Amino acid sequence: MNRILAKKNGNKNDILFIILGAIHGNEPVGIKVIEKLFFALKTVSVTGTVVGIIGNKKAYSKGVRYIEHDLNRLFLKNIIEESYAKKNPTNEYKELIELIDCIRNEIKQTIPKRIFLIDVHSTSADSPLFSIVNDDETTWEIAAAMQTPVVTGLSGKFPVGSTVEYFIQENFDVPITAVSVEVGQHKDSKTIQHAFNYLVKMFEYIGLIEKSAIEISGADSDIKNLPTLVKFIYRHAISPDDAFAMNKGYESFQAVKKGEILGSDKTGPVISPQDGYILMPLYQKQGNDGFFLVGKFM
Repeated sequence: MNRILAKKNGNKNDILFIILGAIHGNEPVGIKVIEKLFFALKTVSVTGTVVGIIGNKKAYSKGVRYIEHDLNRLFLKNIIEESYAKKNPTNEYKELIELIDCIRNEIKQTIPKRIFLIDVHSTSADSPLFSIVNDDETTWEIAAAMQTPVVTGLSGKFPVGSTVEYFIQENFDVPITAVSVEVGQHKDSKTIQHAFNYLVKMFEYIGLIEKSAIEISGADSDIKNLPTLVKFIYRHAISPDDAFAMNKGYESFQAVKKGEILGSDKTGPVISPQDGYILMPLYQKQGNDGFFLVGKFM
């Protein structure tokens, strides 16, 4: 499988729009929405360059989140430098440098004035559509314009090595809007359409395509009564030795109370350290995050 899954060049190179799929190999929605979107783009003019790229090729081929390391936890400068220096890198270190080289090559070819990077994800728990952004306020505004909940506060406080932390202007010398969009539960049949609708709306908003050039259909993710802007306040990091198990029935943006028992590990009950909304509770074998808590901005 090629790293670049699809590409469409428009009549200008001012915008380079990158769609990443399968940074986690057990999340096929990103690959499927790239296929669906580029089929729709066949007869549509774009004012820029659109590229669909696969993140973790080997993990995707095996249908697992990762082989040795979570790729979306490796986008840290020291790890990237280490990856380039390795003579025989393990899978995710190899995928990391190939992915970065691929994107840098696209930037070199197109010489864009602005880059948009949308990293498409799904979750093991039921979830409405929401986006995760870095601390760039322009990115907040663009993400908020999609009328879905926006989660910020990841950078600095939770340096987990995600794409939205690394793809910033400081690292590429070009203004970058990087958004990680969570489009729903892995196996929910609606996740592909939610991702498709989100990307089309983003295309329209930034002027990459004309409004209504691509028809969107189906109901959007149910986000009624959800907060529009929240910040990360807690990450429950786990390791395989912890024997962590999330209690059944939690879904993203469900309100939880301080002291509430959310799961268990080898030491006993795992409780919520404060009030908030739970985000991405873990209901799969692989993963280093048991759950996150987010809270409203005051």
